[in-house]
Amino acid sequence: MTDSFSADSNYTHSRVPENQTVQGWHIALVLTGITITLPAFLVGAEIMTALGTVNGMIAIFIGGSILGALGVINMSLAARLRMSTYQILAFAFGDLGSRMVSGFIAFTLLGWFGVTASLFGRALAPAIKEIFDLSLSPAVLSLAGSALMTVITIFGFRAMDLLSRLTVPFMLFILGLGLYNVLSAAGEMPMMALDGRPSAQISGLGAGISLMVGSFMVGLTVVPDVARFLRRRRDAVPASLLSYVLAAPLILIGAGLPALISGDSDLITLMYKSGLGLPALFVMVFATLTTNISNLYSSSLGMAQLFPRAASWKITVGAGAIGGLMAVAGIMEHLVSFLVFLSVAVPPIAGIYVTDFMMNAAPHKKTPLPGISLRAMLVWVLAVGLAYAGSLTGLSPTGIAACDSVIVAVLAYVVGHKWFKAKIAGALH
Repeated sequence: MTDSFSADSNYTHSRVPENQTVQGWHIALVLTGITITLPAFLVGAEIMTALGTVNGMIAIFIGGSILGALGVINMSLAARLRMSTYQILAFAFGDLGSRMVSGFIAFTLLGWFGVTASLFGRALAPAIKEIFDLSLSPAVLSLAGSALMTVITIFGFRAMDLLSRLTVPFMLFILGLGLYNVLSAAGEMPMMALDGRPSAQISGLGAGISLMVGSFMVGLTVVPDVARFLRRRRDAVPASLLSYVLAAPLILIGAGLPALISGDSDLITLMYKSGLGLPALFVMVFATLTTNISNLYSSSLGMAQLFPRAASWKITVGAGAIGGLMAVAGIMEHLVSFLVFLSVAVPPIAGIYVTDFMMNAAPHKKTPLPGISLRAMLVWVLAVGLAYAGSLTGLSPTGIAACDSVIVAVLAYVVGHKWFKAKIAGALH
């Protein structure tokens, strides 16, 4: 086994060395591969069918622009420090505090892993039945897929990079061909004039933007896990723009338009009906692999902070087993509620650790804090509480819960920092 594909390539407790870094388009390709996933197809379908063609596109592109701006900031920090998300957290939350937050993020990522694996089994079973006339249980397929994803994840970022380079261009081509077939079958239907059917979760533009942002916010918060491999800080700009601002919106719109036209939110099934049997199966399998390998990779890095003496491959295997069990236990039934929760609970974490570094006069000399930073923990709780209350009462400054939580976190952290400095200064005089 070569060094590039050894379990040590995770750099769980160390900085990524210069000779392991890559250019920005590598990271963009990995992130695009993560975006091509069954849950993302479902999110695109939810937004487009609820808001209609024009408003759906507006919501998705605004959401992508917000993600792109935040992505540049997070990736630049990661490229500068060359540390994982969980290592960076220790500077703002403290060593023990970062472990608590890492555990929370790792659990949410396992939830995503379970959702994706569950969708994989449910979609693959009828596909195999239709193409090969073979009946297999969705639960068995979910567990088998989880096992394969776990094995690949053990080999770290290099395996993710190679898999993305081999599969993403072909997946994009097949998705484009499938969209063309579905739209061609619709004939002269005035697609740009199609109205949506508002749902309980998506009743307006703000809710659509919030769902778009919230769907990617966990991934954006832990994007340092892959962005730390960037060669230069300026590579963060193309990496973020190509993935979040361009690729992600196009993929979600491409998944949502057929759903809006047909009323069927299952893009893969629509591709089957359009004549793309085996190619659609290829997209489904590799879309799940690229996404869930990333979920498990970041979750394993987080769990490694909770169990620093455990071998990284053992942590990956354990996390994969838990994620697989979540898939067959029915986590998929709570997808939308899960996304709404993530859109409020996770974004403040990124707001806090980025603000903490931006406020430091000499960030390169910054050292991790011991224990727990009560200031960071209280800001996190405050941001989550206010943003969630705003989403329930409609008293939201931006109309987007994910943005509200980030703004509250940044402002509260700045105010708390200045108050703390003033109190220290007063005590010294």
